[in-house]
Amino acid sequence: MRVPIIVAKATRSQAKQHPLPSILSRSLFHHFSASKRCGFGIGFDIDGVVLRGESPIGGSPQAIRRLYDNSGALNIPFIFLTNGGGFPESKRALELSRILDVNILPLQVVQGHTPFKQLANVYVFKPESDLDLRK
Repeated sequence: MRVPIIVAKATRSQAKQHPLPSILSRSLFHHFSASKRCGFGIGFDIDGVVLRGESPIGGSPQAIRRLYDNSGALNIPFIFLTNGGGFPESKRALELSRILDVNILPLQVVQGHTPFKQLANVYVFKPESDLDLRK
C-alpha cells in the first residue's frame, strides 16, 4: 500500500522544515508501550466540542474513556487542542482530568501558545540585539 509510505515520507520532510510537530509527537509517542502503539491518533478541540465552559458536551467523557483499556492504559493516542491559553498545559490537563474523569497528561494539551514554547529560547529578545539594530 503506497499511501502510508507517501504520508510517512511527507511527514519526515515536513519535520525537517518544522521540527516542533515532530518534537511533540515523539514526546507523546514515548508514553506508549510498543505493544500499545497504533498507526493513528485523534485530536479533539476542547471549546465547543468536548466542553462548553466547564461542562462536558454530550457523551464526550464516555467517548474519551473508550480510548483507554480496562486497566486505564491508553489504547489510542489523542491530544486536546485549543486556541485558548493563559495558563500552563499542566493546569489545563488537571482541569480536563477532573471534568472528564480520565488521566490527561500535560503533553496531551496543545494550547495556542504551546508551539512557541520551543522557540522562546531561540528567539529571546536580548538587549544587545537592540543595540545592533540602531547601528
